[in-house]
Amino acid sequence: MGIKKLARKSICLLLTTGMVATSFPGIGLLEAHAAQYTIQAGEIPTKASSLENLPSVVNCVAEGASIQTPKEITWEINEGESFNNAGSMVSVTGTIKENGQQEKVSILAIPGQVVYLVDSNAPSPESSDDYKRFKSNANTSTLKNTFPDQPYTSGSWGYTSVLNTDISTKSTYTPL
Repeated sequence: MGIKKLARKSICLLLTTGMVATSFPGIGLLEAHAAQYTIQAGEIPTKASSLENLPSVVNCVAEGASIQTPKEITWEINEGESFNNAGSMVSVTGTIKENGQQEKVSILAIPGQVVYLVDSNAPSPESSDDYKRFKSNANTSTLKNTFPDQPYTSGSWGYTSVLNTDISTKSTYTPL
């Protein structure tokens, strides 16, 4: 009878030890307990010209801690998004390599050397959010147009239709 009791206690002790060992991050099955991080303010830029302009390392603070530590991060552009549309907001997702935590952010697209920023059927700067964002956040020294869209004139650029007859202004629908 003494051997059976000893065997039961040994099995219970082994099972308990196994459960404790698997609860340590990086050791066992419960890796979901890995620390969650808060990326420090200012680490992710608010504007960029490409995905490559985003940082590969960001300073983070672990949940419940106060010490800042650098963490590697990779970036992916969300489907259907592009940095080619100057002044638009681009949705990207950063993944912290250590724990797989994802951060979704919107970045203002500011491609370099923009010569013309055309936002079709937006006849005034006030009617184009992209144009307004670009003008207030980018180096506009190379920008040649002062309106996001305009009627065509000889030697220039613009639409050849009649606004509000052949085409509607942006964000409005008028049956033609």
